[in-house]
Amino acid sequence: MADFNQMPPPPVPDATTAPYVEEKASGLAITTLILGIASCTICCYMGFITGIIGIILGIIEKSKINAGEHSEKGRGMSTWGIILSVAGIFVFIIVWVVWAIAAANNPNMFR
Repeated sequence: MADFNQMPPPPVPDATTAPYVEEKASGLAITTLILGIASCTICCYMGFITGIIGIILGIIEKSKINAGEHSEKGRGMSTWGIILSVAGIFVFIIVWVVWAIAAANNPNMFR
């Protein structure tokens, strides 16, 4: 007599269909963008340091994207992170040069 209480085994997935995996931007791309924004917003204080770190991480991220190790989704973030980091460094330099000129022209500025 057949046992009707047993369930048939689940179907085996087809080898040609892979599960859908959503590509996301890597953490390195997001970090590069955050450092670029930070270098522009805090340009008078830490803009130079965050800008340099943002540029380095952006270049590393772009090389990993080109090598196929990271998703293409992070390319725009890393590009804008590098651009904003460079802009933050330029603003940092301009602010400090203007401040140095003002201090040189007014010796009593800090008294």
